[in-house]
Amino acid sequence: MIVRELITKLGFKADMSGAKKADGIFNGLKSKALALSSGYAAIAAGVTAAYTATVGALFGMVKSAANVGNAAVDISQKIGIGVEAFQRLAYAAKISGVSQEGLVSSLKVLSKNMVDATEGGKETAEVFKKIGIDPKKYLNDTEGLFLAISDRISAMDDGAKKTDISMKLLGKSGAESIPLLNTGAKAIRDAGL
Repeated sequence: MIVRELITKLGFKADMSGAKKADGIFNGLKSKALALSSGYAAIAAGVTAAYTATVGALFGMVKSAANVGNAAVDISQKIGIGVEAFQRLAYAAKISGVSQEGLVSSLKVLSKNMVDATEGGKETAEVFKKIGIDPKKYLNDTEGLFLAISDRISAMDDGAKKTDISMKLLGKSGAESIPLLNTGAKAIRDAGL
C-alpha cells in the first residue's frame, strides 16, 4: 500500500495488479500469523494451567503425606510404640478390617494392662498367665507383646473364651481386633513389609 501511494505521488503510471496481489498475500500472511500467535497463546495458557494444577496436586499429596506422617508420630507417642511399628500394625489392621481407632484403643489398653500385670495386678497377670505370656519380657516392646498375644489368640478356637481374653487384655476394642489377632504374628509382620 505504501509503494502504491509513493508511485502515485511521484506521478508514475504502473501496473498495480502485482502490488495488489502482493498486498493481499501480505495481509493473508499477517492474519494467519495473528491467528497462529493467538493459538500459541491459548496453548501456552493451557500448558500453564496444567502445570499449575499438577504442581498444586503434588503439593497437596506431599502435604497429605506429611499430615499422615505427623498423625502416625503423634499416635505412636501416645501409645508408647515406635512409628514404624505402629504403621506396620495399622496397615495389617486395615487389611484385616480392623479400624485404626480400634487398634489404637487396643494398644492403649494393652500398655496399661501390661504395666498393671507387672506391678501386681493379679487379675490382669492371671489373664496373661492363662495364655502363657510373661508381660515383664515386653515392658519396652508393646508391638512384641501384641504379636505374642496374636499368636496365642490365633491358636484358640473361636468363641466366648477368645473374645473374653481379647477384651480383658485389649479392652472393648479387643473383640474388634480379633480378625487381626487371628492372622498371627508372622502374617502381621509380613503384611507390614
